[in-house]
Amino acid sequence: MGEIRKGTRVRLSDERLGELDNRSATLYVGRVGEVVSSSKATGLLTVEFPQDDERRPTMLTDVPPQFLVKTDP
Repeated sequence: MGEIRKGTRVRLSDERLGELDNRSATLYVGRVGEVVSSSKATGLLTVEFPQDDERRPTMLTDVPPQFLVKTDP
């Protein structure tokens, strides 16, 4: 997949969404976020999801890159 850097637009992978409970999955299905930071020490990312229709903005921290899929700009 290659390295995911700050500013990359991403979504949660279908595999990861399938591991979430229904309520949590509903928060992220179809949403595109942006990587806002990464930790070189741990390799984990922080992803910010902007407001989307009725869903409030949210941020996920400490996300392993294998849970993310790059999207087109």
